[in-house]
Parts: sequence; structure tokens; C-alpha cells
Amino acid sequence: EMGTTPRHETSRRSTPFRRNTTITATSTLSATDMNDISTSPRLLGYVFGCISSAVSMISSTIFYRRGVSDVAPSDLDDYGQSIGARFTAEELREVEGRFEDMTQAYHLYFGRGGIIVQRWKLFGSIAISGLLTTITLLVVIAHFDSICCPKKLRVFFRDGSKGERNLILALILLSVVGLHTSTSKFSVGEAQSNVYFSTWTNFASCVTNYE
Repeated sequence: EMGTTPRHETSRRSTPFRRNTTITATSTLSATDMNDISTSPRLLGYVFGCISSAVSMISSTIFYRRGVSDVAPSDLDDYGQSIGARFTAEELREVEGRFEDMTQAYHLYFGRGGIIVQRWKLFGSIAISGLLTTITLLVVIAHFDSICCPKKLRVFFRDGSKGERNLILALILLSVVGLHTSTSKFSVGEAQSNVYFSTWTNFASCVTNYE
């Protein structure tokens, strides 16, 4: 009949519209996943991890700088109060000498309140938190890189990347070692609360990124 459009012509006209819609949606998804890794949901976790490990490293370093210096009378007085003892001026000088002898002989450091910190745990805390800070800082910079190798970085940090998964697993392993050196018995985390909480915050950031 006149004015009636055949079925095959109607379907032929509507098909290109559906095809273009599919192509547009696919290209938009690819642009989101591949070309702008700065919008990655894991980037915030890297930033928190970097800040936390930096706080831990700085706090541990400050404690080390204080530990290798002469024992302050205020530290000895705090130690005496913690064990329920009161020292005279002469006794303070004697105890101060003993503290210094124990620091050299047993590789120990003393925090406020007489908290004992083992030297290898102190150095381990500085080293591991420094390594975590360096790695996470480089990862954050890589998310905004547009000069060196942006194409490779987009592939590495895209959703579902095995390379990024292995990187996060390595960060989790390092943070677990950091928990032992920084928050266990005779660690710097017992003397510096900043080290204790920032180490746990870094671990939580790594685990959250893996999930």
C-alpha cells in the first residue's frame, strides 16, 4: 500500500543508531579505564599509605636521634615515677650512667617512662617505613605522569591488572613486617604512639587497596 514503509527498510534505518550507541559506550568505558588512571579508586589508598609510612619514618628517626644523645634527667624522673621510685640528684647521675652503659652494651634505647626499645627494631622501623614511603610516593606520581611512559603506566594500573595486584601484595607483605618491627614488644611503637598508629594505618590502606 501507498505510504507504508517495508519492514526491512525500517530495521535497516534503526540498526546504525544502535550500533553507534554501542560503539560510543564502549569507547567511553575504555577511556575511563585506560586513559585516566588518576581517577583510580586505589589512588586514595596509596596516598594514605604514603602519608602514614612517612609519619612512621619521621617519628622513628626523631626517636633515634634522641636515643643516641645523653639521657635526659626528665626521662629518668619519668622512669622513676613509673616504677614508684624517687631519685635524689646523686642517684639520678648514677642511674643516668647505667642507662648509657646498657644502651651501649645491650643495643637498647630508652623512651619516656623507661620504655625499652631494641636497636634492630628501631632501625627496621626506619628502613621499612622509608621503603614503603618511597614506593607509594612513586606510585602516586605515576598516576599523574604524562611524560615518561604514560601508556605503560595506564596498562599497569588499569582495573584487573595483575602487575598492580602483585605490587599491592608486596606492599601488604612489607607492611606486615613493619607491624612486627614497629608495634611488637620492645619496638619503637611502644614509645612513640605516632609510629604505632601510622603503621597500622598503612597496613589498613594496603589491605583496602587489595580488596
